Amino acid sequence: MRHRVSAGVVVALLVCSSVSARQVAPASQEQPRPAPRAEPPVALPKPEQVPAPKVESPVVAVVLGKPIRERDLVPPNWLEKIRDTEPPMEGATPWWVEYRESHLRGQILRKLGERYIKEHKLGATKEEVQAFLRAMPSDDAGHRQVLADELKDLRKRLAAPGLDEAERKELENTITRTEREARGEDWPDADQRRQMREETTQFREHLKSDDLSEEERERLSTTIATNERLMNLTDEQAAAEWKKVEEEINRQVATGFIEQWKRSRAIFAKYGGRIIWQQMGIEPIEAERAWLEEQEKAGDFEIRDPALKTAFWSYWKREHPFTTEKPTGREFDQPWWEQIPKRP
Repeated sequence: MRHRVSAGVVVALLVCSSVSARQVAPASQEQPRPAPRAEPPVALPKPEQVPAPKVESPVVAVVLGKPIRERDLVPPNWLEKIRDTEPPMEGATPWWVEYRESHLRGQILRKLGERYIKEHKLGATKEEVQAFLRAMPSDDAGHRQVLADELKDLRKRLAAPGLDEAERKELENTITRTEREARGEDWPDADQRRQMREETTQFREHLKSDDLSEEERERLSTTIATNERLMNLTDEQAAAEWKKVEEEINRQVATGFIEQWKRSRAIFAKYGGRIIWQQMGIEPIEAERAWLEEQEKAGDFEIRDPALKTAFWSYWKREHPFTTEKPTGREFDQPWWEQIPKRP
């Protein structure tokens, strides 16, 4: 199993300045009334010096007392750049609408699921993680073929007429990186480590923004931490450290799959109902809906946006392919990764 690491409102601010009234003792008639003391002029800030008040993004849902805001459901810039190049399918729901809906569903399930796993002591053990990693097939040959096909396409594009200098340089760099990976040298080279240093500086500045979603802030922090481990090393040191990074990522992925399966098994044992077959095992679709309804009734989560609430529940209410209407009750007797056929 291979893994690659790799948001104008013009606001007028009224500044009010009040001068407190002073009591002056009445003067005798023989004494002339003193002239009023001139007050220094109040320096009003120029319009461009007045900071605009912060406008909070609307809360669309609350999970375990913590808000999910509209900004938390906005696609990241890198995904927009990719998806905006794809031609829209006629009659299909815009991709950013699907992103908002699935992202809300994912955030709610993740937060509630993490608490459930902790409360029921369903965390993945070291032995379970090791068993998972042993069971997952290694597709090195398949990956090498993918890289070979990529290189063939890249070289064909490089030989095409009409390339400008920037396009040619980018293709050459991509070919160099792909060739390195094909040789098993997928750790960051000197040029990539220089890029890591540059992007880490940018990411640190970006983290100072108050408009980042919780997920984006976590993603940036994780990327910075990984970059800092690698960006100032030599080639030999980077190769050794990259191996550790990959091993850590594999363990994190394994932990996620194991704990999700253990939560699904526990929920199915309590609620039962229909199951659906997914790429990564079975999903107790009816039990999960019953569990979520129970969490909502208890006030553990609330979706305030009516359209998003309808979209959220639609996943559990619609028909799914590969559904088992009447499970035997033994579908979770064995983890799905233990059922993967062993290669000769």
